[in-house]
Amino acid sequence: MKPIHKKFLVTITILWAMAVATFAGLHFLLLSPQKEAMLLVNEKLAQKVEELEQYQAVGLPGVRIEWDERIETMSANLGQYVANPQNLDRLAFSISRIANEIGVKGFSSKELGEKSYAEMPNYDYIGRSSTSVSFIGTFNQLAQFINALERHGPVVFLDEFTISKVRRVENESQVHILYNMYVRMENEEVVPE
Repeated sequence: MKPIHKKFLVTITILWAMAVATFAGLHFLLLSPQKEAMLLVNEKLAQKVEELEQYQAVGLPGVRIEWDERIETMSANLGQYVANPQNLDRLAFSISRIANEIGVKGFSSKELGEKSYAEMPNYDYIGRSSTSVSFIGTFNQLAQFINALERHGPVVFLDEFTISKVRRVENESQVHILYNMYVRMENEEVVPE
């Protein structure tokens, strides 16, 4: 081959190699991020399609009844753990009644805080009611009282308790208990228990 033709072929080969390398670089720099963006858009689209199908399904009679039943069940379950603010006085009397049935002496109860319940940080719909109770009783009476509190509805959470010996009586002790209950905030719609 003549040197001129050889030079021409080498130049064309180099130009083609540079063009292929440039197109490959552009492909990875420009099209690869777009593929990732397309995957994200497709994922969001799939979520929106699923939401649309759920909203359309709500209009169907069977689905609406099923959702209403689920909401009712969830509200009933919530009532096991969270008290209505209107029922706090009734719950205090209920715990007092438990103490009377067990037969403890000198039962007293005091709500802690200015209001019947306080807001909890990072919770918009649930507050906390703290109460301190004290009484004199035997260890068995204490165990019965704690057992009754654990089975109480809504759930009572024992925070702390102290037992100190009463000097005049041999088997009885002075007991102080601090317990908490969760309370549905008043600005939330109240679901009957």
